[in-house]
Amino acid sequence: MYHWNISGPGKSALALSIMLALVGCQSGHEGSDDDTSPVDPSPTNPTSIEISVPSTLSLSEPISGSSTESIVVTLSSALSQNITLSIATYDVTARSDGTFKNYDPISSQTITIVAGETTRNLPLNLVHNNLYEGSKLLHYTISAASSDSYSITNARTLVTLLDSDAEPTVRFSDASKTVVEGDSTDSHIELSHYSHQDVIVNLEQSGIASSDDFTSNLPSLSVIIPAESLSHNVEVTAQQDGLTEGGESVIYTMVSSGNTSIDTSNNSLSFYIPGDKEINDTGFATYSDGASHDLMIEPANYPGQDATYGLDAQDGADHSNGEHGFKFTKLDYSGNVLANDAVSWSCVRDERTGMYIEAKQQPVDLPSQSDIDLWLEAYQEDAEANPYPWGNESGSWRSSAYVYTWHDSESSTNGGNLGHKNEDLFAEGPISAQCAYPTNSSGNRRCDSEAYLANLNAYAICGVTSWRLPSPVEARSIVNYSVGAEDPITENYFPYMKGASVGSAAKTVLTRSSSVSGSGSAWCMDTQTGQVKLCNKGTYQGVIAVSGGVE
Repeated sequence: MYHWNISGPGKSALALSIMLALVGCQSGHEGSDDDTSPVDPSPTNPTSIEISVPSTLSLSEPISGSSTESIVVTLSSALSQNITLSIATYDVTARSDGTFKNYDPISSQTITIVAGETTRNLPLNLVHNNLYEGSKLLHYTISAASSDSYSITNARTLVTLLDSDAEPTVRFSDASKTVVEGDSTDSHIELSHYSHQDVIVNLEQSGIASSDDFTSNLPSLSVIIPAESLSHNVEVTAQQDGLTEGGESVIYTMVSSGNTSIDTSNNSLSFYIPGDKEINDTGFATYSDGASHDLMIEPANYPGQDATYGLDAQDGADHSNGEHGFKFTKLDYSGNVLANDAVSWSCVRDERTGMYIEAKQQPVDLPSQSDIDLWLEAYQEDAEANPYPWGNESGSWRSSAYVYTWHDSESSTNGGNLGHKNEDLFAEGPISAQCAYPTNSSGNRRCDSEAYLANLNAYAICGVTSWRLPSPVEARSIVNYSVGAEDPITENYFPYMKGASVGSAAKTVLTRSSSVSGSGSAWCMDTQTGQVKLCNKGTYQGVIAVSGGVE
């Protein structure tokens, strides 16, 4: 029991306050099963949903055409109603227009995220631009109307576009071009695809044409293909000099490059200048009366003989460059002109036809196949104790004694029959009883005509990379059919061509022409007589390669 003595003004209000306090103390100490806690009259707002896109993202450029990739927008929770996002893109280092654009731009596209969704793919269309440029950057942004129910916590993605284009390669668009005197022709140095950098190509010039024979548009042998350009024009003009001369050539070869790599299978371009090409005459400078064939005066009863007409009628005293109308030039291994009396040469240029002719090397005897097989067996048992013993034979791989079957894998030129392709020779000992190749040759070690020509072109003999078999007309054009005595001062440009006079040299050489009536045979020529006849493509014959020229 409590007693209060309350008096004075305001005593009623004070008494009421004390009573309320005591009631509160009593409930606190005694407890209650009934929760009578007051409710906050101002409840808080629910937490807003967070919307975001990745801060960074890497995407790969399509290998070709275009492809649509996705930027994923994420919601921390699903919304109870749809929301509309606006998306836009902005270039950083990437390009959204022009020839080399990286992607299709977005400026005001909207995307609706349906109620209940927590992710959505946003589109970005990437474009292959065929340009080597490295990685490129762009910004991808989202925005939406303001709301208390959500907030955009990251509105921008920095997108890295990974380049699918490798560094380009460079090549000549043509292997060879022909330009007649007084005219011009062109070709191109071209890239496999575009580059964002300037490309530098350093050339080497060779060939037998002199600076008086031609002009070109190249100010130097260092050529620049500007960034985002695909090619550089190379133009050659053959000078009209009024001289009677045969074929000449200007050869450009890529030797080094910057910001690109060289396509080594297409790194040479030859401009061939035919000049005043003529068909060789027969070489007949004597007459026949039916019994004797070396008469110096034409018999009245046998008029119109060959010796009266053509180039071989212009018989001068100097036959140092070819007897009776023939006109030849010796060339060294690189294609340089040599003196008429040079004792060593690799090729011959026919100044009448403009044709390059392989000068065969002296005949070399090959080992028997049984000897080769014995060595192979010993080599496989102990390579160090049995090194390759026929280096000289391999070094003389252009010997006039070596023989080959006829083989042409190109359907457009093989007459419907590719002939006989031989097996590859052993790489560490590329030799057989028919032919041999250097041990450092890059494949094609077979005793057939296609393989032999491939090696001539791979080694660029005399600077030429377009060696081929001659046509029957071309094979006959280098034969002197004269029956008279050879002038003692005449230079012999093909000392190893006629088989019987040089021991073991091949007597018959193949041409490129198949027989019309029987495609299993090809036309070949007897080097002694100049007679053209048929040879089975599977038989072994000699090869004298040619390049350029005209039939």
